[in-house]
Amino acid sequence: MKYKLSSKQGQFINLSDRFSAFIGGVRSGKSFAGTIGGIKLARRRKTVGAVIAPTYPMIRDVLIPLWQNLLPAKWVKKYSRSEHKLWLKNGSIVLFRSAEIPERLYGLTLHWFHIDEGAILPRKVWDVMLSRVISTKGHGFITTTPNGHNWIYELVKSGEISSVFAKTSDNPLIDAFEIERARRILDPKFFRQQYEASFEAYLGQVYDDFGERNIIPIEPRADLPTYLAADFGWRHPTALLWANVDSNGNIMFFDEVVESFLTPDVIAKIIRGEQVRLPSGKNFKSKIPLNMINGIIAGFEANQSRQESGGLAIIDLLNEMGIDKIRTVGGSIVRGVFAVRAKILSASGKPHLFIDPHCERLISDFRGYHYPENATGIASELPEKDNIHDHTMDAVRYLITGLAQGQRKWTI
Repeated sequence: MKYKLSSKQGQFINLSDRFSAFIGGVRSGKSFAGTIGGIKLARRRKTVGAVIAPTYPMIRDVLIPLWQNLLPAKWVKKYSRSEHKLWLKNGSIVLFRSAEIPERLYGLTLHWFHIDEGAILPRKVWDVMLSRVISTKGHGFITTTPNGHNWIYELVKSGEISSVFAKTSDNPLIDAFEIERARRILDPKFFRQQYEASFEAYLGQVYDDFGERNIIPIEPRADLPTYLAADFGWRHPTALLWANVDSNGNIMFFDEVVESFLTPDVIAKIIRGEQVRLPSGKNFKSKIPLNMINGIIAGFEANQSRQESGGLAIIDLLNEMGIDKIRTVGGSIVRGVFAVRAKILSASGKPHLFIDPHCERLISDFRGYHYPENATGIASELPEKDNIHDHTMDAVRYLITGLAQGQRKWTI
């Protein structure tokens, strides 16, 4: 049976190397190419192969449907839904397995394996699968979008596996408008990683695109929505950041308080717009009173009990003091960082996050927020929690995440 392949998919399918990888942008046809590769090996002769994905829902919703669509029914002898096992008429067997518990992959003897979305899996899965084809001198291949300088990057860089790289634009079925839309709303590194199949190292400064373009004089505007971003602490400082948000999604920070040992009653006075003397000795009065604040957005930590507050959560204490506009948000830290990066500078070169020079601590933290140092040069997914720069950065992330969540609607 002939399949219609892109040029990059064709290159990958025709690789003769024992171990290989298709590194592709989103919607570049990675899983499709991997499935064709598996069918090719299963049809060539009697073999036992395994299709591996990070989770069972990915097996159920993506990979099994691909096999059902691409493998003609006349070649199939039997399929067991309960065992996730496929028998072909030529005697080949295909196993569909989750890598959630890598140890469960031991015991298999295979002639080939396909790991889909390998970059979000630990190196151990690759090592386990290699051991499954030793006795058969079998083949193995990965299909994935890059994810920093991780173990797949190391395999490709060292030449241990051959590779084909495909951009999203290499798939002729993808509308170029969608790619340009992503370029406008994503940060440059994330766009290159997700759409151009580039291994991007998230090392050193987290927000390395932050610069003078993001620092401009800002006067708070009563005609724009105002939000207060909050990261509540005690010995580690509480960070309160005031920002206007316009209809184009531009976020403009115009005031800040970053102080340790702020008691709930002092925090309440600050939010209400009263003049207070901070623990550092500074006097502060917010430029925007509580009745002009559209919302206060904090992390889920605001719901946790605090020893210095008699075991009560800060959100409950503030509610008792009449401050009931607080919304807590969660979500992936990594995705939140990407969202902040996209506001700092989109892939199309436009900034959407601005800070008044008066907010010296916030500016300093943007410049000092960093990833952990790593002698191997392999990037960490999570920024360093150094208890210096991370409090304002968490508050910014909560705000941007909260605003994005607030825009979500069901489409009927």
